[in-house]
Amino acid sequence: MREQDEQEQGDGQANARRERPHHPLGRAAVVHHEVECARHAGNDQCERDCNEDTHEEGRKKRVRYYLTMPGGSRRCFSMLKIRFWPALAVLVVVAVTVRLGFWQRDRAHQKEALQARIDRFKHETPITLNGRKWPLAAIEFHSVVARGRFVPESTVYLDNRPYNDQPGFYVVTPLALEAGGYVLVNRGWLPRNAQRRTVIAPYRTPSGNVTIEGIARADASRAFELGQGASAPHQKIRQNLDVASYATQTGLPLEPFVLQQTRDSADGLVRDWPAPETGVERNYGSVALTDSSRSEPGSGARRARQAGIPAASDAPSSRRGRLRARWMLLLLAAICAAPVIASYLMYYVFRPTGGSTGYGQLVQPQRPIPANLVVRDEAGHPVRLDSLKGKWLMISVDSSACDDACAKKLYFMRQVRATQGAERERVLTVWLRTGDGAMPARIVDAYPDTRKLIAPPADIAAWLPSDPDVAGDSVAAHIYLIDPNGNLMMRFPRDPDPTRIKHDLTKLLKWSRIG
Repeated sequence: MREQDEQEQGDGQANARRERPHHPLGRAAVVHHEVECARHAGNDQCERDCNEDTHEEGRKKRVRYYLTMPGGSRRCFSMLKIRFWPALAVLVVVAVTVRLGFWQRDRAHQKEALQARIDRFKHETPITLNGRKWPLAAIEFHSVVARGRFVPESTVYLDNRPYNDQPGFYVVTPLALEAGGYVLVNRGWLPRNAQRRTVIAPYRTPSGNVTIEGIARADASRAFELGQGASAPHQKIRQNLDVASYATQTGLPLEPFVLQQTRDSADGLVRDWPAPETGVERNYGSVALTDSSRSEPGSGARRARQAGIPAASDAPSSRRGRLRARWMLLLLAAICAAPVIASYLMYYVFRPTGGSTGYGQLVQPQRPIPANLVVRDEAGHPVRLDSLKGKWLMISVDSSACDDACAKKLYFMRQVRATQGAERERVLTVWLRTGDGAMPARIVDAYPDTRKLIAPPADIAAWLPSDPDVAGDSVAAHIYLIDPNGNLMMRFPRDPDPTRIKHDLTKLLKWSRIG
């Protein structure tokens, strides 16, 4: 009897486990019961069972509804409950995305209208400035003709305006109109002095009345600027120029626009202006609102149910879909975070020690050409060595007799300079002779482009460093490189490799805009 009771108790526990919703057998029983109820939905008792025989976890996450099928039968369906906060977050993201799309579309329409206006003004009759005050909105981008005389003492030079990779200025001068009033004229581009940036290259300004043709612009172009120090009032050279502020500063009744001169007047200024652009093409790609940003979670599961697949059989695939979506989210987060993490590891963990990828050894600190270093040319005339500033100088130091090692260095310098192609004019080879003896004829004939200067040996030894790590090293064992600012910056090793010197010099000429 006791054994029979124990067996019945064990069977009862097994049945209880099967009836629990979290047990696999229990879940299978629930699925089977739902399908059977769906087949016999006309039975009220079965319908009540479909509503009531639901495990606790299912009541928390799923709701059921019934659909009347053709023939009067009813099918039992279930769906996920909509949680308030996640649904609200999705709605907010969708609303913001759609609003940004409309904003980008509106910006594109505005720029299209502005571009159409610019194109239309190109073919209209130019406006003549005859004393009428034109608002900026009505005249901007329109062709304009003005007659008057320049006021050169009020000229302003706008710095950091490159042209064909060469630094320079925009020359902006007020024009006193015959009909009264003034207008600022952006006359053109002027190259900047490479040695002294405050020295203005010569150009011509007509003294009498002139006729200026051009395009009305809101300003004379704006360059990026941190703070206002570079555009402070009463400066001839500025970063930017505001028309209203300049009118207040000078007291001139200026028109609210700048006339960008287009017609050449033989004054030495360049007027190769960039065409006005609105950048409308940047807005086209942002207008599209993708369906993926507005898709609803679980839509695939609902479509499967509506196709006649029982609701509970979707649970594994739905879980796989959610897991796949989570992995995709983690992957996107990892892609975004990877550059930050990599830079952090490289800087704080691996801690790069610096070093150089160049062949030549950097001279630190830089040694400028001594101001009192006076050399003599081949005719014996004194020359200040710093007068060669503005070019890259490759320097070799040897006696006038020029042995084989000296000739080898001169040959290397000549060949390295020749390999720079069009950039070779930025490089000058210099032979500093430590004596005034006669030079071999073969050297004079072979290197006509090399400057051969006589320099005091003591001054050269005090300026050019030898290699302290090499015993018995001397200045004559190296080739030195001077930058266009007159600073000794690099020393090449003894018995140098000309190919590696060429690579160093090519990189310097490529990335440097001086000299």
